[in-house]
Amino acid sequence: MIIIEKIKSIYPSLVQLPCEKHLDVKEYKWFQTDTEEIIGIKKSELSSRESDMLEVFLTPYHYDTPYITEREQQWIDLIYHLQSESLKQNHPPISFRFVFFKLPDRSADPETFREAIQGLFSEQMPIIWENDQTGFIIEERKSVKDEKLSFEQIIDVFMSDFYKKLSFYVSEFVDDIDDAASHFSWSKQCFYTAQNYLKKDVTNFIDVLPYVYLEQLPDDQTRRVTQATLQNVIDEPDLLHTVQVFLECNSNATVTAKKLYMHRNSLQYRIDKFIEKTGIDVRQFQFALPTYLALLQMKINSRSDQ
Repeated sequence: MIIIEKIKSIYPSLVQLPCEKHLDVKEYKWFQTDTEEIIGIKKSELSSRESDMLEVFLTPYHYDTPYITEREQQWIDLIYHLQSESLKQNHPPISFRFVFFKLPDRSADPETFREAIQGLFSEQMPIIWENDQTGFIIEERKSVKDEKLSFEQIIDVFMSDFYKKLSFYVSEFVDDIDDAASHFSWSKQCFYTAQNYLKKDVTNFIDVLPYVYLEQLPDDQTRRVTQATLQNVIDEPDLLHTVQVFLECNSNATVTAKKLYMHRNSLQYRIDKFIEKTGIDVRQFQFALPTYLALLQMKINSRSDQ
């Protein structure tokens, strides 16, 4: 990070991914650091000699941007440049949502991926790549009769076709074109939050909402959340994991026991032990919610300590 700051002091045009910009290969020369950050510097700021010098300690980042359709360019103009006229004049959707995707490596062919995605829809949907592993689909609805695609139902088939583990973040639908850029920025933030904390193949706003709230807590308050709630059981990870799974299974003991491969009596013993040690009856909603948030906050704290 220090290296990036030093380079930016010399080349003010430097941008870093992930960022709210399309990966522009025409204006920018891209590099990758030893810690895999991807940075771009405007070619107009670089002489040939300077470019060669940067390549001594930075790896040139080559990414061939897939062919961009006219519709995709309209969305790029709207999202990145706040220019909505072209899209509004060319059959704008009645509603739309962003579906962010991430591939585990850089071996996927963008055009093959495009064909596979388009095969899921009755009409062609814009697909925009931000780098060679991540991008987003704009799912447009032209009519109220259009069905919403369920990514939860198709993810397994899609991964088996590609022999790769994919992850999707599916935003909520909105109907205001003028709100597209703001909605995109918000959805992208949620996408990266999901990548940081959740291991699910398909996530949505409801999944990331608790983490969005917890990330806003000031640093001096984050550990107080777990300390105040879990201080008497903080050193019992198995017990905490049991309670978290119990809450994620809607406090259903039968489902929880099956998920943990545990006898129901053993599960009940652990739940009773938690209640006895903390004084918090997690079987009641008003106590279950803050307990669950405290467990999630502990996960965030442990990541920051690594």
